[in-house]
Amino acid sequence: TEEIYHITQGKGLMRLGDQMFEVTVGDSICIAPGTLHNIKNIGEVPLKILCCCSPPYRDSDTELAAD
Repeated sequence: TEEIYHITQGKGLMRLGDQMFEVTVGDSICIAPGTLHNIKNIGEVPLKILCCCSPPYRDSDTELAAD
């Protein structure tokens, strides 16, 4: 499933494959299928994102990785 995250509030640290970078309000991140990723709040307010998935997300699409 391809995912797009759009940051609507706050500031985060995004891990996308081997890359780490800061994201903030207005940023959009495209996540290719099978790409290891996570996002962590690093701001003073709650981090809010809008997540769109295509095809639609299923629980079976998720693999949890160790930190």
